[in-house]
Amino acid sequence: MDSDSIVWKFEKFEPSNSIFPSKADRSRDDFYKLTVMDEKPAVFHVHLLRLEQHHYLDFYIKNYEVNNDMADLHLFPVHTFARIKIENNQVQMEQFNIEFIENLIKEKKVKIKHEVSYDNLILTAGTEELQKFVTKYADHEDMYVEDPIVLNRTTS
Repeated sequence: MDSDSIVWKFEKFEPSNSIFPSKADRSRDDFYKLTVMDEKPAVFHVHLLRLEQHHYLDFYIKNYEVNNDMADLHLFPVHTFARIKIENNQVQMEQFNIEFIENLIKEKKVKIKHEVSYDNLILTAGTEELQKFVTKYADHEDMYVEDPIVLNRTTS
């Protein structure tokens, strides 16, 4: 591992772990605890989901109290999504291209509930509407930023 690497530690959700408030969620096997080890660690709830043929990770920060680049992306108490592709011991996470989504809204090509706060676009639509939107544009070449985040599996 080089000095610029950041460790993302995924752990299977354990029923004794109190990071998920719902009893129904505690029995599911598609929830994870993610600790991003930067200057200071940040802890996230992560839900793995499938929409049609694609897999996504839904991130929600447990609490924001740290100076951490990944945590800084979650200054608003909202969920963030990334499409993932898993091959061998590598996960590629493709983040949504906010400029593309903003242009769709400005050009009135989509009507999706949203707010803008401090120049940040926040989609406020309900789960069903968001899933329809993501599914509709899942294969559009401009929907995702060009450089995915690449996670390499290591053994410890």
